[in-house]
Amino acid sequence: MTLLIAGLLLFSTAHLFPSLLKGSRDSLVARMGSNPYRGAFSIVIVVSLVLIVLGWRSTTPVWIYSPPISGGAVIAVVMLLAFVLFIASQTPNNIRRYIRHPQMIAVILWSVSHLFANGELRSILLFGGLGVWAAFEILFCNRRDGEWQRPEPAPRRWDAITIGIGAAAYVVIFLLHPTLFGPLY
Repeated sequence: MTLLIAGLLLFSTAHLFPSLLKGSRDSLVARMGSNPYRGAFSIVIVVSLVLIVLGWRSTTPVWIYSPPISGGAVIAVVMLLAFVLFIASQTPNNIRRYIRHPQMIAVILWSVSHLFANGELRSILLFGGLGVWAAFEILFCNRRDGEWQRPEPAPRRWDAITIGIGAAAYVVIFLLHPTLFGPLY
């Protein structure tokens, strides 16, 4: 459990640092250089993910509540939407004209859907922790960046590409989930 918590704290702190302490982040980039900063940031994130995975695997499940949804269509639709939003944060599309932080909304949807399907302590820590991080990330980024400037309209084909890539990624993870992460629902 300690490794899981340490990984979640390291992941959250590393990601919140640029939005909470922009001046400190900019000073660090100026001293280190952009690429070395990105490299160091990437190493910290990889270490945090390794801690999360090791912590998850070493923690014995302790049931806190019975999941209110034992899987099915609701979670499947929410997860499909989460995948599309996650991809939307990386492509030029019109979804970004309506949703300011599609990647963070995707993490929140992922988190909530997994909390509805998993009621043991390590799931609450992992999914709840990352969901809370994403919510704070949205708040802190909004404060840092000020009023939202909507992106210009994108060609409609990018909407179709974004949805297609998101759906394909969803299908791949859906099929590999039992092998990589454990049973669905």
